[in-house]
Amino acid sequence: MHRFQWLVATGLVAGAALSIKWTALATPGLIALVSFLGIPPSEKPLPLSECLLAGFLGIGLYTLIFKLHFMICSKSGPGDAWMPLSFQATLKNSAHYNPEAKRPWFVQMFAHLNWRMLESNARINVRHHWESHWYQWVVNWRGLLMFSDRDRPDKQEVQVYLIGNPFVVYTCFAFSVIFAITVLVLVRYRKQLLRGFSNQDRKYNLYMGILLLVGWLLNLLPYILVDRPAFVYHYIPGLYYAMLLSGICVEFLPPKVRVVVVVLAIIPMVWGLIYWAPWIYALPIPADQHAARRWLKRWD
Repeated sequence: MHRFQWLVATGLVAGAALSIKWTALATPGLIALVSFLGIPPSEKPLPLSECLLAGFLGIGLYTLIFKLHFMICSKSGPGDAWMPLSFQATLKNSAHYNPEAKRPWFVQMFAHLNWRMLESNARINVRHHWESHWYQWVVNWRGLLMFSDRDRPDKQEVQVYLIGNPFVVYTCFAFSVIFAITVLVLVRYRKQLLRGFSNQDRKYNLYMGILLLVGWLLNLLPYILVDRPAFVYHYIPGLYYAMLLSGICVEFLPPKVRVVVVVLAIIPMVWGLIYWAPWIYALPIPADQHAARRWLKRWD
């Protein structure tokens, strides 16, 4: 029963993630691939019935959200131009409203709206001052100004500036690169080096690390392949994978060294959280203190 609950939860959460943003497909897709093929660290493929159930739940939830939207959508609004005239005719206050019109078939509307979203994403090409690129995210090169108030009576400024904690981002990037190089070396010299991974825990960590590395790369892949404006917050899912991968890397260290590395990493991370708290919580500070926090030129 416990396993079944996790299966249902996985399918529903995957559908919810996809409903929020299509680029979230990397994680459900990776889960599906590992489960269906039994790729390590999975010991064997999931039963086909369980794979189908999880897929049905995920796709079902994604579809249900559109169904609910169409059911409660009875009035026209600024987004009705996305829909065909046959649907606009059923919306009150629409220029094409017809009280005798009948709602188009749900499957037709579902397919139409998803296709329009795909087309719209492909046409996004207007450049933005705060846009950034995937290779800037992994090294914290560029942030995003979310809010600014410089006209306060106390002569202080308030800013909400989205940027990664440098100590977190750089640590995760370093561990990701080190692990990727390690895997390449292990593949090249596998006959000599893989003998050291006979221990089940080390082997599991190796496979889990490879899975997380692939997840990190998959979350970056859409922004590598498609030239469209993107922002630093698009790196958040990938950064989660890099954080988990960093933890896996630490697991390979001897226990005493592991403790030292963790402590030395956490101390600057906590300091960074406190230091950049004004940008997180919109705390008023003088302009020169804002300037002092802009460590990189592109944090403008």
